[in-house]
Amino acid sequence: MTEPTAALSRPRIIGVLFALLFVWALLVAPDRLEAMKAASFARVPVELPVLLLLLLLVGGAMGAVIRSLTTIALFLLLVAKLANAGMYFASGRPFDLVLDLDLLGAVRNLMSGTLGNVLAVLGIIALINALFGLLFLIWISLRMLGRFAQIPGPQRIALAAFSAISIAGFVLDTPGVTANASNLLISQVTRAQQSAVDLDAFHREATSDPITEELPADLLTALAGNDVYVVFFESYGGTLLTDPAFKARTETALAKFDEALARKHMVARSGFLTSTTLGGQSWLAHSTLLSGLRIDNQRRYQALVRGTHGTLVKDFKRAGWTTEAVMPGITMPWPEGQWFGFDRVMAAKDLGYRGKSFDWVTMPDQFTLESFERLKGDGPVMAQITLLSSHIPWAPLPSLVEWEKIGDGTIFNAQVDAGEPPDTVWRSPDQVRDHYLRSIEYVLATLSSWIERYGNERTVVIVVGDHQPIPWVAGKDVGHSVPVHIIAGNPSTLARIDGWRWTNGMRPSLNVEAWPMEEFRKRFVAAFSGSGSS
Repeated sequence: MTEPTAALSRPRIIGVLFALLFVWALLVAPDRLEAMKAASFARVPVELPVLLLLLLLVGGAMGAVIRSLTTIALFLLLVAKLANAGMYFASGRPFDLVLDLDLLGAVRNLMSGTLGNVLAVLGIIALINALFGLLFLIWISLRMLGRFAQIPGPQRIALAAFSAISIAGFVLDTPGVTANASNLLISQVTRAQQSAVDLDAFHREATSDPITEELPADLLTALAGNDVYVVFFESYGGTLLTDPAFKARTETALAKFDEALARKHMVARSGFLTSTTLGGQSWLAHSTLLSGLRIDNQRRYQALVRGTHGTLVKDFKRAGWTTEAVMPGITMPWPEGQWFGFDRVMAAKDLGYRGKSFDWVTMPDQFTLESFERLKGDGPVMAQITLLSSHIPWAPLPSLVEWEKIGDGTIFNAQVDAGEPPDTVWRSPDQVRDHYLRSIEYVLATLSSWIERYGNERTVVIVVGDHQPIPWVAGKDVGHSVPVHIIAGNPSTLARIDGWRWTNGMRPSLNVEAWPMEEFRKRFVAAFSGSGSS
């Protein structure tokens, strides 16, 4: 039994044209925000003429089945494009169905921390409703096209001719006729298969640790008696030293840092590492540096913390250090802390901050560092300190206050109230980039002031960027390079890394070779154990 047909009318023709353009747009729309240009839509997706031919040739119940399956395929294509657009914007790479589904929980937590639970839930509900609305619109559009294709008349000949010419153009590789939609779905499936294989291999890698198996008896003895701090610097990327918009002010801030170290008779060496993430997911970089394994997705991270692999924290703990983590961004239970080897974790609630949050940032870095000095255990201490003030959205921004006046942090309330909110700053790309740079200047000034105030001849500080900022801020194709600095109160300590050929001072030369971040643990342990070998 065939579907009933109806005579063509102007409203029906307008509806059919809208449906045709809507399906066309779904098929040719790019999966990157920066590619959303008129030229991107001036293409013929070969999937459309194939679909039209099917609708012309098949009606009735089978036609309904074809429309239903196509509705599902187009909806999945839409979701894939939206997911890719989000991942490209935040991390400069496409979405991976196997590796990135777990990020939905992190996105929800970020929304809750930024907007509050109520607004976050309302936002999620609005997104789900919008997706279901689009699903319904896809179904209606295909139903309208199917009925139109079954109405006898000259339009059937026109549709058949268009389809035949378009398909022939694709076969003959005519410019402007593409199969991008099909290729995108195929690439998603292929990527998921490859990721599943990679993940299976990584599970085995996470259960062994050659570094731990080969640890020398005189483990880290060159640092004996020193407090060693690994400071993760949020969004501290190599673009700061290459992009003309950032370079001059960043070098000025680093020069001031050098001056503060000179006043304290401390020294620094600087280089570059290649992070495993970009724009976000800082914990992937943290776990990469600490474990010596490449952790570039959430599934690898989960496999790591369920395995028996060693970490730099465990190395220090084995060598006699008290190990601590200062985590101002942790507002929920963090069972991974024990796995990494920390004797104590100081989360946001443990640091005693009573001031207002700087949007997503729970507290300014100056308060974090002052609280650590107040709460840290007896030495020698090895601590991971995670800084937040240069975290997106970079508004409102803090500024340094006198250390003696920090108190419970309420002194910073005036800065929160006077600062520009994110919804104002993010109206202009130039404002966002300026605020990002200002946040970096603040953190560098805070770190140098903290080291000058509390550092001594028994202090070693490793400052490392976790990742580049989001590509929209960092720029296109900037890579994953991040600066790393080792600062010591005793100049002879850094003689151990002479073979690394890092730059003296806080301004790394662009000619310094960037190591993969996962190599740092092995090289560091080798350099500071026994006679030293990097």
